[in-house]
Amino acid sequence: MEKVKLIHATELGQPVFGTSNGSTYFCCAIATNFKIAIRDKSGSLSLRVEPNNQAQLPTEVQKMMKQLGFGGSSEGDYMSQHFSCDGGPLAACGAYGAIMEQVSHLFGHLDVNRLPWIEVSAKGS
Repeated sequence: MEKVKLIHATELGQPVFGTSNGSTYFCCAIATNFKIAIRDKSGSLSLRVEPNNQAQLPTEVQKMMKQLGFGGSSEGDYMSQHFSCDGGPLAACGAYGAIMEQVSHLFGHLDVNRLPWIEVSAKGS
């Protein structure tokens, strides 16, 4: 699959750009008004949230993500958070699951991929 900006991702598991060009995340959730991508890198779990086909994340999404500890750009076009997961893949899965639970019950339709990054990370991509 082609690596794109998260706002342009159309498939779960699709590789997407992070803030720096060398950073690769994977689309793990597509909601009506936002998308989430995940990156697992050396004991650190990173999540990135971007709007779904609009210029800014909706205010209610920004507010919810701030409550979960996410920071973002001043333009409101993305938010991200990085978690230390020294416990390995199970700790990363726990953090991912807890955040996705918060997101999925607050927003209606949400397509979620079950940990797409584990297979990709295992291949060393």
